[in-house]
Amino acid sequence: MGQSQYSYLLDQDGHVIDDVWIYRLEPERYWMVVNSSNDDKDWAWINAVRDRLVQIDPTRPWSHALGTETVVIRDMRDPSLGSDMRAQLALQGPRSRDILLAMMDEGDALRETVVEMKAE
Repeated sequence: MGQSQYSYLLDQDGHVIDDVWIYRLEPERYWMVVNSSNDDKDWAWINAVRDRLVQIDPTRPWSHALGTETVVIRDMRDPSLGSDMRAQLALQGPRSRDILLAMMDEGDALRETVVEMKAE
């Protein structure tokens, strides 16, 4: 848990659909962050792979993603999710930490984590 991986969504010919971040929230629960400009394309591809509507390997047409029968895909920006709804904001630059800290309450449990973050 608490791990992330930068990766790519690839089509059946190995062409890049989009670059993504995958976050492991729990042993079998993940969060994929896609570029908002490619959201529709990414959403369509991910669902098509899960539903076995697309061929993922032209040299092995019988191939499919494993475990797709139990995979649940949710658009975390969907207002129908209520309190489970999520959104991300990219905050970059030399003052980003100061801005983020200014948005947090003094007693926020994440405050110390943000203070200790290293710029890379």
